Amino acid sequence: MTKDMSVTLGEHLANRAAGYSEPSRLNWQRLSVYAVANGAVWVGFIALFGIATDDGVVMATYLDQSFKSNEPDSKKGIRLATLEAAGKRIRPCLMTTVTTVLALLPVLTSTGKGSDIMIPMAIPIFGGMIIDVTSYFLLPVLYSWKKEYQLKRANK
Repeated sequence: MTKDMSVTLGEHLANRAAGYSEPSRLNWQRLSVYAVANGAVWVGFIALFGIATDDGVVMATYLDQSFKSNEPDSKKGIRLATLEAAGKRIRPCLMTTVTTVLALLPVLTSTGKGSDIMIPMAIPIFGGMIIDVTSYFLLPVLYSWKKEYQLKRANK
């Protein structure tokens, strides 16, 4: 094997691993055209944004209430208020996610009339709700960081 062939083969494998090969690019183009052309997918994304926003509002509202009632004056107090608020609101948020995912399982496995429309609508909701679980942990951390930063600035 000559050096030129190994470089070419190495470049080909690197491109293949990065997803830049011609066949994969064509498949992604087909998939993106299908997703854009299919209105049901956009309805699914709209429903997902609504549910995810609702969970965020539930968590953020209780975090605000917890900070107003406790009025923490130390980093430890901020973290305790955050843990208290997040601990009380994670169950309702998880119940929303679990019931949505369980309700979508029959839709995702359906094969009857209308399934060609319903399955593409359910896919973004199902996947997004699985990913939305990270926001239950991320939102309290961001609120805590914000309050800790405000406390640090106030003490300077």
